[in-house]
Amino acid sequence: MKSLAVAAALLAATITTPVLAQGTEGLYIALDLGSVSFNNSNLGGTEFAGPKSFRIASGYRFTPTVAVEAAYVNIGSSTMVTNFGNITLKNSVLQLAAVANYPLNDSFDLIGKLGISSDANKVSGTGNFSGLNTSNRKTSLMYGVGAQYNVNKQWAVRAQYEDFGKHTISNNLNNASWTASMTQLSVGAVCALQ
Repeated sequence: MKSLAVAAALLAATITTPVLAQGTEGLYIALDLGSVSFNNSNLGGTEFAGPKSFRIASGYRFTPTVAVEAAYVNIGSSTMVTNFGNITLKNSVLQLAAVANYPLNDSFDLIGKLGISSDANKVSGTGNFSGLNTSNRKTSLMYGVGAQYNVNKQWAVRAQYEDFGKHTISNNLNNASWTASMTQLSVGAVCALQ
């Protein structure tokens, strides 16, 4: 929650900052709230529940259509409930992506992203899984698509779908592991700086 408050304060502090026109070159920051889904993460017929997420990002638009964006995504805890106990997964993701903006008109842009995501997860358990305590890190190719509505020269809102790639989850109890694909749907605000 502290990270979310800091991100909101950073966005609020930029309201009076002089900015470049939307769609031109320059630095920007973004805050997105989302929901994450884990696919193919089943273990004994159960799945990890989809947690909420928030992302703080900073990017630089080199041209009206090309940018690069770095982001930190904090993903809430997700629990898989089984007949033998529960397994809890906590994730965070670092992203670095090239962003393509395709303006449909002065107000709307389509967004495409291609880059890498580095996922760090911690796994713990209860019941028969009470000895489960592992940490994993994996870097994967990520991509995303979305749309952005330019409210004015400084502010925009965006909606995105992103695939963070396949990530490994280890089980130290029986030296097993399984792979889960992570996707995120998010909405957020973008603020141009300078």
